[in-house]
Amino acid sequence: MVKKLVVAFTAAVTMLCASALHITKGQIDAHTEVFGDGSINPSVSKIRSDLHIQNDDPTTLRGRIWFKIADFRSDNSERDEHMDKMFESSKYPEISLDIQRIRKQGSRYMISGILQMHGVRRPITVAADIVKKNGAFQITSYFNVKVSDYGMEPPTLLFLSVRDRVDIHAGLTLQE
Repeated sequence: MVKKLVVAFTAAVTMLCASALHITKGQIDAHTEVFGDGSINPSVSKIRSDLHIQNDDPTTLRGRIWFKIADFRSDNSERDEHMDKMFESSKYPEISLDIQRIRKQGSRYMISGILQMHGVRRPITVAADIVKKNGAFQITSYFNVKVSDYGMEPPTLLFLSVRDRVDIHAGLTLQE
């Protein structure tokens, strides 16, 4: 009983000391290849978050970042329709990252969490640069994912195949 009270008290104090952060500017860009036909480069800037940080320490950043598939668009509406079908966006409308741990490694940070896409939740760790500038945290990360790891099959367009790996560039500005 005492142990449960100590855990509850510690959690309450932690939440009182945490500051909420909001995305004031952000963009997530994706890139993949259509073998024999070029590339697909959708992006999204309507990114939502529920994030908290303690004492301006990046290693204490926790919470969730997400966006709607419907907001993830390229310069080709036909390819966007194929992307919506692949993601089954009416059934799985969002992609999210639940940040569970951040640790400093050299001059960079390693962000670990759960990436949820197409109804599949998988652990992921990505390297990121996190700097505080003009009162805001700027996070930049480059990483890649395989859509097949999330239960999707890369589409084929006529006789053309889409690469399974998607390269991601995320840039976020967070502020209280």
